[in-house]
Amino acid sequence: MHAGPGAPIRSAARPSPPPTSCSRGSRRSGRRSANAGGNWGARSRYYGTAAVADDFDTVREALGFDRLDLLGISYGTYLMPVYAQRHPSHVRSVVLSGAYAVNEDPSEAVAATALRRAVTLVCERSRACAGRTVLKDLGALATRLRRSPTSVTVGYRGHTRRVVLDEWALAGAVSKIYSVAADRDAQLGLAKAAAAASRGKLEPIREIVRAHLIEQAKAANAGPRAVSIPQSWATTCHDYLRSFDFADGFAARRRDYDKHVARLDPKDFAPFSPAAWVTRDSFDTGACLRWPDDATARPPFGPRAHLPNVPVLVLSGDLDANTPTPAGRAAARQFPHAEVIEVPGAGHTPAQTPQGAKLTMDFIVKAGLKTGR
Repeated sequence: MHAGPGAPIRSAARPSPPPTSCSRGSRRSGRRSANAGGNWGARSRYYGTAAVADDFDTVREALGFDRLDLLGISYGTYLMPVYAQRHPSHVRSVVLSGAYAVNEDPSEAVAATALRRAVTLVCERSRACAGRTVLKDLGALATRLRRSPTSVTVGYRGHTRRVVLDEWALAGAVSKIYSVAADRDAQLGLAKAAAAASRGKLEPIREIVRAHLIEQAKAANAGPRAVSIPQSWATTCHDYLRSFDFADGFAARRRDYDKHVARLDPKDFAPFSPAAWVTRDSFDTGACLRWPDDATARPPFGPRAHLPNVPVLVLSGDLDANTPTPAGRAAARQFPHAEVIEVPGAGHTPAQTPQGAKLTMDFIVKAGLKTGR
């Protein structure tokens, strides 16, 4: 992504402390990065996915390729339909792994429902726990931490800090376990930790949150060569759906956002409260409240956009609470004809599993044989 010729993205905000410095460090870091968009002025419009897609096509042209087999993974499943919509004649086939649609947001109740399903499936398949019990234990712990937060000691880069452990911190750590590639040990470890917490023993949960915060700190301190947090939030704020209008002032935005959260049904977000779930980690739906009033900030195409009639395969993992199967089906509906396959036992981005990789390669080969090109 770019901000015009030779204009790298920089945040004028003060550097963020490592995410381990406070219980909501990740959210503060994300909101600080998003808020810095106010310093970019008109340049903020250049960080949208449409600009990325056009850059992508410039590279295609320079390399001399005519038609492409597109493989999108995670955010790539948002980018590739945008490319296909803007440059349809250069697309031969599309595979989307861990997909979500341009005009739908799966991060709220859809993801919470997927979390409950995934916990249940892990317990059923392993026979090491009961999903209903795990969810009940997590719900009780979330309520306890919401009312009476505790703390966890975290060591990072030679510094030790006492970090608040509240419902928000718990939601972020639990969500992360089911928002990446499936890890059975981590999933069952969470079940055991929730059971221990129900008996008053919080150290296993502290260890899970501690490990999660350290991973966040590593990512945040790896620098833009690994991941640009401001750039990521720039795209999020420019493109994604939101419950407030950038044309309004901050007070009006805040009011509309708070009303949106207040209307959410707690039953849809169990075992967490709606407020904790929709602000967890990088899924914070309020991170863009101070984004500049950019009239170009909107999804790259509308709900009625026409995408090319090419072979499309969507892969979803049945243990993915990041972009779950309902989100994959919504992504498939963007195209005239698309096949959705749910990969059992896979978490986020199932194309990276042996079964998903085979499905991907077989589909691309078949698409090539069908078109003869």
